[in-house]
Amino acid sequence: MRRKTEIKTARGQTLYGAGIDTNIELASIKAVVSALNRALAK
Repeated sequence: MRRKTEIKTARGQTLYGAGIDTNIELASIKAVVSALNRALAK
């Protein structure tokens, strides 16, 4: 399964993440972690 997610930071930035796993719940968690990693990298 593939999941995409969108998060908005306190500064108003919109960042996206993607997660891939055979389990939909894990794919969702991986997508959120991916978006958070992008937020921390900026």
